[in-house]
Amino acid sequence: MSFCQRAVIEFLIKEEILAAEIHQRLQRAYESVCMGASSVRRWVGTQASKMSLGALALKQPRNECNKERVDEIIRDDRRVTVDTVA
Repeated sequence: MSFCQRAVIEFLIKEEILAAEIHQRLQRAYESVCMGASSVRRWVGTQASKMSLGALALKQPRNECNKERVDEIIRDDRRVTVDTVA
């Protein structure tokens, strides 16, 4: 059951719902088998921090100079590793 509740929590985090509201919704939906408020807060904190790190990576601007340089590195050595390019 907690797997289903964690999936709901992840969805509601993306909807920018606060932990207290998420817990209330879980209580209405799952009644007596609802995870506790502290577990919901902990899960929200963990997932929100993971999502924000991912969002930061996605928001970095693309730089045409970097793209051209990466293409050049790959053309020079097709066996180059991702770590080397980075």
